[in-house]
Amino acid sequence: MFGEIRDTGLNAFADQGWKMFMIIYYGEHNEGALDRALRSCYGCKRKIERGEHGKPVFAEGGDFLSITHTSVNDEKIWIAVFGDREIGIDAESFGRPVKNAVTVARRYFTEGEADYLSGVPDMETEKVFIRMWTMKEAYLKMKGTGISGGLDSVELVENNRLLEYTAGAHFIDIKIEDLPELCVTLAIAKSEKASDDMPDISVVKLGD
Repeated sequence: MFGEIRDTGLNAFADQGWKMFMIIYYGEHNEGALDRALRSCYGCKRKIERGEHGKPVFAEGGDFLSITHTSVNDEKIWIAVFGDREIGIDAESFGRPVKNAVTVARRYFTEGEADYLSGVPDMETEKVFIRMWTMKEAYLKMKGTGISGGLDSVELVENNRLLEYTAGAHFIDIKIEDLPELCVTLAIAKSEKASDDMPDISVVKLGD
């Protein structure tokens, strides 16, 4: 996995020609803050609507958007990512307790994924489970189905290792320096029109 992000400011573009922005907001989800950030990045207001399965989309089309909400140490955090490819994002705290992770995986994941998780050292099982869960949620958000699309609809394991690319999506493990306990995963759709190298991501941090 790869993709450590740095606070590079607004209006920066990926070296490979991708356009990708991420907003990290500390506090309750705030439409006003999102609107201000979108204005800063695009230079104009962007109206957001909901798709068939609740996926946020820009009303006028064009770029793509995904949002996730979570909490770390009782602090509310939401993250939005938007750019010129289909994208999904999910975040969970590594501190979230997961009882019987392998049993849960056998119920909701693929057989191969559950077998992979059962081979992980006990002290790492919950962390790996959370990583896999965020990968699946991010993928389903990218596809626009949400969790109704089925957690077992994408296979994340091959030759006893987690994949960085599968089912038409790249998975990026985002590391946020001041939130090391937060597991953040992006799923970005492969495009035939652009390089498949991963983009640098411009990060906007917004306070309450």
